[in-house]
Formats: sequence, C-alpha cells, structure tokens
Amino acid sequence: MKRLTSAILTSLAVISASASISAVASIEPIPYQPFEAPKGEGTSKPYLTYQGKNVYLNAVNIAWIDYGRDFGNGLNESRVTEIFDDIAKNGGNAVRWWIHVNGTQTPAWDGKLIAPASQQKQTFDDIERALDLAAERGLYIMPTLWSFDMLSINQYGVKEVAGNNFAFLTNDEVRQSYIDNFLNPLLDRIAGHPALIAIDLFNEPENMTEGWFIERENLKGQYPVTYEDIHKTTAILSAAVHKKAKALNKQIMTTTGSKSLVMFMVDGHGGTNYYSDERMIAYAGDDAPLDFYAPHYYDDMDKKGTWSPFYHHASFWNLDKPIVMGEYYVDPHGFKPADFAYFDNEVGQQNLCPRLVHNGYAGGMAWQIFDYQDKALDCINKGAQALGVKVEDFVYPGMTYLNGMKLSSDFGKSKYLNQSEATDNLVALSINEPAGEKKVYFKLPVDKAEGAKKVSFKVKFPQAARDAKITGGKFYMKDAKWQWNDAKWTNIKPNEWKTVTWKMKKPLKGANELGFQFYGKAEGGAFQGEFLIDDIKFSK
Repeated sequence: MKRLTSAILTSLAVISASASISAVASIEPIPYQPFEAPKGEGTSKPYLTYQGKNVYLNAVNIAWIDYGRDFGNGLNESRVTEIFDDIAKNGGNAVRWWIHVNGTQTPAWDGKLIAPASQQKQTFDDIERALDLAAERGLYIMPTLWSFDMLSINQYGVKEVAGNNFAFLTNDEVRQSYIDNFLNPLLDRIAGHPALIAIDLFNEPENMTEGWFIERENLKGQYPVTYEDIHKTTAILSAAVHKKAKALNKQIMTTTGSKSLVMFMVDGHGGTNYYSDERMIAYAGDDAPLDFYAPHYYDDMDKKGTWSPFYHHASFWNLDKPIVMGEYYVDPHGFKPADFAYFDNEVGQQNLCPRLVHNGYAGGMAWQIFDYQDKALDCINKGAQALGVKVEDFVYPGMTYLNGMKLSSDFGKSKYLNQSEATDNLVALSINEPAGEKKVYFKLPVDKAEGAKKVSFKVKFPQAARDAKITGGKFYMKDAKWQWNDAKWTNIKPNEWKTVTWKMKKPLKGANELGFQFYGKAEGGAFQGEFLIDDIKFSK
C-alpha cells in the first residue's frame, strides 16, 4: 500500500508542478489524499484471471463512436485505431464497447424472431476485426450486448423494434432465437480470442423498470418489463455463454452492468444482490452465475459516499467475486459529479482511477471517450502509474481548457478546441474530417445557458471548408428527456464572420446538451483546419 501511495503522490506532484501545461488549466487539482477505506469480510480478488493471466482492467468506455451503428455497417477502423493507440499510450489495457445499444441496427430480425446467422455476418465481421485491432495493441474488449435504451421509444427508430425487444426480455422462444442465431454463432468466431476479456450482457437494464424512464419515454403501460424479466434474461444469456464455452473448450467470462453496486449487487447496506449465484442458478441452472460484477457508480442517489467504491474497500461489500467498476464519471463538468468530499477526504477526478486500485477493485472503466476523452485518458494514465506501469504523464492537448465547451464528430477526428493563437478572445475549433459526410458538434455549456431564450455566436471558416462541402449548420438541443430539438439551417459563407442565432419558443430549462452542428455533404472532400468562434451570448 505504501508503494502505491508513493507512486500516486509522485505522479500528481509532477502534474501540479507543470503550471505552464494546460493539464489542469481551469480545474484546481485536488492533491491525492491517502484514505484507509473500511474493509469487510468479502473475498473479492483485485484482478480477473483470463487465459492464465491476472488482469486489472484499467479501462475506458468507448460506449459508442456512432451511436448504435458501430457494428454491422463496417468498422470505422481509422477512428478505432486512434482510440486504441491513445489508450495504450496512456497505460490503459481495456475498453467497454456497446454492440446492439437500442437494437435499431443490430441484431437482424426475421419477423418476430432473430434472423439466421447468415444475416448477422457483417456484425460478426466488425466485432472480430475490433478484437484483432485491440489484440495488436495488447488491449482487451468487453463488449456490452444490450442497453436499457432498447425500450427508449423516443430515440430514432426504437418504436419500430421496441415490441421485438420487449419480447426478447419476456419470451423464451425469442430469447432462444437470439442465442441460436446471434450469440452462439458469434462465439463460434470469437471465443478464446486473446482480446475478449468478457461478455457484458446489459447496460443498466434496471432503468427500464423505473418511473423516470417510463415518464421520459411516455410508455404509459407499454412494455411493462420487470426485475424478474431482466434478471431471468441475464441468467439465461450467461448460462448460454458458459455452455458454449464448455462445448468449445474455451474460457468466456460473463458479467453485467447494473446501474448500482449496492442497490442491485450487494445484500445489505440498503440493497439486494439480484445477481447472486443462488438467484442466477434458480433462473437458468448451474452455468448461469456471473464470473464477476461490473456495476456502475454515479453520485446522484443522495447517499453521501456511503455507497461509493472510492470510499470503501472492495471487501467491504462482502462479495465473493471480483468487482470491476463498469462506469463512473471522470469529468467534473460532466452530467454527474466527478469530485467528491466525504468523510473528511477529498477525491478529485484525477485521483479516481488510482483510488480503485488502492481499494482492491479488479478494475475501473472511466466514462467515456465520445464526450470526455481527455479526462478519461488522464484517469487511466494515473491508474497505470498506481499499478506501477511506466507511462509519461498525460498532457491535455491544445493551449487551454475552455470550461464547459466541447467538440466532437460523428465521422472524423475533430475533438479539440483552444484559444486562438491570433487572439485570446477567440475560440478555435480544430476540425479534422475525412472525405464524405461530415457532422461536427460544437457543444456549449448548458449550465451557463439555463433560462436563456436566445443563443448566438459569430463563426468564420476558410474557403477550404466550403470546398469540402461544409456549407453551414444548425443549433440543436437535447432536452431533459434527451429528445433532439433543432433550429433552422444557417448557411455560412467562407472567410466572413457570420452570426448564428437560435430564438427558442420558451426559456431553456434542464437541457442535457446544447450546441451547433456543422454539416458537410457526402460528396465533399477531406478538410483539416480551424473554425473561429467569437462573441458567444445567452440572452433571456
């Protein structure tokens, strides 16, 4: 323990001393504070064992690159390679990556049953290729089959598949068609792959039973899934994976991403372990138990640290399997907290990954690459140092960190925004897009926009952007229910300042995301350069 603490303190001291680097530009780092987390009688090992190796998962959630479309449409190898290289460079060794998500793209259906394996081939090809790319870099992948979004009927395309998805959760014949036509044929191809650390069966499935979700999706009695449906389906899938592994004489581990460690995976402390061996066996027989637990932790249940893995040793929960924290925020400006101060002990976002190492967990998977790439990479970098892995300190790219603003892309590498070298009063968006369709999102700080009825800013981009068929864009907003709303299209001429404005019908309240989508037509060529932004205003 003393060696780990020393390593963490040293790594953080190096970062704190680098004042000229933007690694901590707008966030005052919280120095690592050693904390003797309370222990219990649990026998959770601080590692997984796969193919004879003991592995701590120092990992990042990819979650998705193109929501719900990463597999089955041809793999975006250039972006995947970039992500994998960044993770490996910073001492990470694994990713968690969603496969079906909401089921709008995969798996393929034939009426009310899963279509034959021949119709799933592209998805199988993409998953296997991703595993190959990971193995080339010494990384593991934990594919997540399904998410609670499978009943999110307000998401595009879900209404058309929600009935089938609900039947999958409740009907033995439909589940068996999934096992026969998707799961088993997939495992025939990837079982024993050196990069396949485990199959994660669900992402936060319990959400489908909760009032906020039912209200958000306006389900009104449609698709009344229950805990029993969810946990029975989990057990059946886990048993199917293990039976196939035995038949192939391969190791394939299973887990699931419950939304809460204590609420759904611990007996006591106010929770119930719905995924205990006893319960899994009761649903689906001796092959059903999970190999390890992979719950999520978000500090939004008013538990004041009493359910936190950052303040409790893994043994505290009295479990007999390894615990990998499958999700947790690492960006203090994200949707939920990532800095904590409970029990007279502060844990800053840069200390979260090391704290899981120190507290005896078998891994941590930071949330996530799409929106929080820099913070996620910084976290695993510190986690690697806590594990004794030699890596260079992570340095945030660009000149400065602009509080609350973000840049992302559906198809390219546009992800950095900085203060312009010409003047500190301008924001420079670093655009890097390949030939083809372009969707780049300049995301604004929703906390600063709360209550506004109008948002505007000035933008200027070069002729080369217009030559690449980037002709303008539109404001968009994801409301409190994550529903997409957008403004009218705005045409932007090159080399001229253009003020873009969105006058909303009512004051902005509780939005989850607000920004401007720049768009380029599919026939456009590649573009790399800067868009300049000035005079951002929120008016009430």
